[in-house]
Amino acid sequence: QDEASGLTFDRPGLNDFLEAVRQGRADALLTKDLTRLGRDVMQTASWIADLNTSGVGVFSVTDLTLRGL
Repeated sequence: QDEASGLTFDRPGLNDFLEAVRQGRADALLTKDLTRLGRDVMQTASWIADLNTSGVGVFSVTDLTLRGL
């Protein structure tokens, strides 16, 4: 769980998540909204792409709701 500002990716909750990914204990990230991950669209997209390349799915509740999923 991470409730810090999306201004930086160096946050305790995200760092814990990345450690779980490295240890094979996480394969998905669920967030309320993609803007909660990061405020810089390009940096956030790059970060998500890196996660996807590592086999980690990134899901946004808001985006899923909008698509009716």
